[in-house]
Amino acid sequence: MRPANGAERPGVLAFDWNGTLVDDAGRAHRATNRVLREHGLAPLTEPEFRTAFTLPMRRFFITLGVAERWSSAVEERWNEEMAAETAPLSTGASEILRAAADSGVRVVVVSAAASHPILRDARRLGVEHLLADVVASAEDKASALSRLVSGAPGPVMYVGDSEYDMGAALAAGAYPVGFGRGYRPAEALADAGAEIVVWNLAALTAFLTWTRSPGR
Repeated sequence: MRPANGAERPGVLAFDWNGTLVDDAGRAHRATNRVLREHGLAPLTEPEFRTAFTLPMRRFFITLGVAERWSSAVEERWNEEMAAETAPLSTGASEILRAAADSGVRVVVVSAAASHPILRDARRLGVEHLLADVVASAEDKASALSRLVSGAPGPVMYVGDSEYDMGAALAAGAYPVGFGRGYRPAEALADAGAEIVVWNLAALTAFLTWTRSPGR
């Protein structure tokens, strides 16, 4: 599948943040375990974390045993822990962000995380100026992506590392791309509807100059 509607390139290149643009599965695992310990719950091994991780974040913590009445506070606490620790960009992230800027394609982050850890990361990593917008605390990513799709000058591509991301992209009419180095395995992303799965985000530069094949 190619981006639809005849555009030569995406109108918007949208990304999840944690586990996609930022290589931070280890940070997320540690933040999760700190929250679990504070609520008297057993910590997870890294494989257990990767198996259990899901979105929205409230559902994730409820499935781990946190009482529903604490879900908002726990989500806020998790974001605090994430903001307190640094993490590097994912493989190829710098290249695709700069290529998008050079091509005039808007980059938008759509994330369930709060804005302050995302913006702190972006400043630390020197990429804040390459982001046209950050849609944070997006509990319903499908709705956020639908708004992007309705206002974009061309196709919207959404790149994420969870089944939830793929489902949200499909529901919104965006082109779903899985990132195989994130929190969830590539097979799970493909099963959830990813049209392609990449392990290096720089591979997406091909979409920035895509032209329609004859007869399409």
